[in-house]
Amino acid sequence: MGHIYLDQFLWIQSLTREVSIDLSAYHSFFGFGTTPTDFNECTPSYEDLIRLLRDQPIVTEQHYGDILNREYQPIYMGMCTIEDVLIRTIFPEGIHMQTINIINRLIKEGSYDQYSKN
Repeated sequence: MGHIYLDQFLWIQSLTREVSIDLSAYHSFFGFGTTPTDFNECTPSYEDLIRLLRDQPIVTEQHYGDILNREYQPIYMGMCTIEDVLIRTIFPEGIHMQTINIINRLIKEGSYDQYSKN
């Protein structure tokens, strides 16, 4: 869930070349190449992540609402506006959410241990 939160803002920062939102507290836990083995007592809690994700559309609107269609130098896959980034990141976020839902279901069923060892 932390990666979902971080990813969209990182793509926006990559496009705009501006740091509008301080994400430094999340990089070491949820940045590219990290895994849950990187977690420690400072890792944001499940409740913190839920709050961040719920607030993310509001924060995005506050920071970028007036410039959604401003054109920048294209980045990966030809994204040249913040709107392009938002559209492009929705699909991978959906895949991550489905994975989270599956893991939660397996944990509730007591089946996760047998799958996590494979």
